[in-house]
Amino acid sequence: MLSRAIKQAISRTALPAGRRAIAYNVGSISTLPSRLPIGRNMSMAADTTISNPAMFCRQCEQTQDHIACRTVGICGKSPETSTMQDVLMHTVKSVSLWAVAAREAGASADEIKEANSWTLSSVFSTLTNVNFDESRIAEYIKEGMTIKRDLEQMVRAKGGVAPDGDVARLDLSKMDTDELEDFGYTVSIPELQKAMGNDDCFSLVEIASYGAKGACAYAAHCRQLGYVDEDVMTGIHHVF
Repeated sequence: MLSRAIKQAISRTALPAGRRAIAYNVGSISTLPSRLPIGRNMSMAADTTISNPAMFCRQCEQTQDHIACRTVGICGKSPETSTMQDVLMHTVKSVSLWAVAAREAGASADEIKEANSWTLSSVFSTLTNVNFDESRIAEYIKEGMTIKRDLEQMVRAKGGVAPDGDVARLDLSKMDTDELEDFGYTVSIPELQKAMGNDDCFSLVEIASYGAKGACAYAAHCRQLGYVDEDVMTGIHHVF
């Protein structure tokens, strides 16, 4: 249950106009459906209210209806922040593809150091209550595009094999924040699940991604103490 103070704070929040207008329904945030889906039936399709959500975040275990926060985060995260984080994670996947290719082409730990550091910082910023600053998330995305470009050049210079596909070819370098937010709706969890077309495979991808996020949390703290394990980073990039 949300505290009275939080409910009052949300009720006083001015709603944005136009495209980003959303409904802050405090009652629905704290009210569970009479019967929750269980086991293999716990999917987005099980909740008939999910059609065109303002956001779809299941980063933590306290999500709305135990499925996902879809109007505003239980933590207070806005749809705009959630969407930007979706874009950042998509960027992480793109950088990871090129980091794997660079290692396979013979890149040393020192050559891949910047990609390792950026990956840890970026993924850590998407964890629960770490960073709700959309402008900083946009900076991570731009930095990721620069690192991806450098990795591309490295792979080609070393005669490596370039990864293929839309994620590998991702280029967000010329988008402003509004454009990044718009793009984010195309790479949200529901949209990616539709694109994959196989619930079991998508579930595996999601489990692996959140597991890798957890590993990044520990690795990011180790980096702060001056320790980065190349084997760990190799595994993280392979998972993403």
